[in-house]
Amino acid sequence: MNQLTKTKPILLTYAQREALEIIQSEERARSPYGAAPSIPELVRSLLDIALKDVYAGIEKQKEMKAQQEDLEKRLATAPVAEEATKDFLATRNSLLQQEHGAAPGSLNYMGATMLTETKPEEA
Repeated sequence: MNQLTKTKPILLTYAQREALEIIQSEERARSPYGAAPSIPELVRSLLDIALKDVYAGIEKQKEMKAQQEDLEKRLATAPVAEEATKDFLATRNSLLQQEHGAAPGSLNYMGATMLTETKPEEA
C-alpha cells in the first residue's frame, strides 16, 4: 500500500493523542499477541484513508462537472425554443393562409385563427 504521509511529520493535539492511545489499546486488546500499531502508524493510516476519500471526492466533482459541461454543450447545440416557436408559427400561418385564403393581419385571418383554436370546456 502506498502511504501518502510516510515521510511527513505529524503534529497532534493532546486530545488527538489521547484518542489515538484509546484506539491503540483497543487494537492491542483485539490482538491475540497483545500487539498494536504505533501511534505514528495509526495516524498515517488514518490520514491515508482520509486523503484517499478527499481525492475520490475531488475526482467525483471533476467527473460531475465534466458531465454538466457536456450536457450544457448538448443543450447549446440543440434547437432553441424560440426558434422552434418561430418555425411553428410560420408553419401555422402558412397553413391558415392555404386553408382559408387569409393573409396574416386581415380580418379573415383573425377569424380563421379563432376557428382553429379550441377552448377547453369549462366544468
